[in-house]
Amino acid sequence: MANGLLARYHDSPVLTGYQDLKIIQHSNKAYIMAYELAWEVNGVYWKYSGNVVGSEIVDASTSIYGDPRFITLKYKFVDFLNAESVEIDNKQLALIAYQHLAAERANPYLKNAILIKSGQKMAHMFADFFKKSSWEVKVFTDMDEANKWVGR
Repeated sequence: MANGLLARYHDSPVLTGYQDLKIIQHSNKAYIMAYELAWEVNGVYWKYSGNVVGSEIVDASTSIYGDPRFITLKYKFVDFLNAESVEIDNKQLALIAYQHLAAERANPYLKNAILIKSGQKMAHMFADFFKKSSWEVKVFTDMDEANKWVGR
C-alpha cells in the first residue's frame, strides 16, 4: 500500500464489494483516492476516481487475484472514466502486466475491459502486452460497448 491510511467498508448487506478510501502521499502531494471493487455474478468491476498512482493499481489487482472467487470469473471490467490523472511509470506497468500473466494461470479464459477517456496511450500499450495471452484485453471509451463485449 502507498503511504497513508486505508479504510474499508462494505457497500451492501450481501458484501458484494467494498470501497478502499486512501489518503496517499505521492510526489510531495497528498491525495484522497478511492476505488470501488464490486464482485458481480460473472465478473469483477472496479472503478477508479481521483488521482491514481501505479501502486494503487497493483494493490487492487493483488486483492482480486488473491480472492478465491477469481478462478470462476469470466470478465474484469476496469473503469478509469472518473480518474482525474493516472501516474504510472514503465516499471509499475510491467509489474502489473506480469502480475496479470501469473494470474492467467489460475483463470486462463478471462475478458478484460479497460474503460478510459480517449487518447490514453498507456492503456493501449498495456493491452498490446497481452496479444500472445489467452486473456482477451480490450480498451474502450464507451461504457455500453464495453459492457456488451464482456457480456455484462
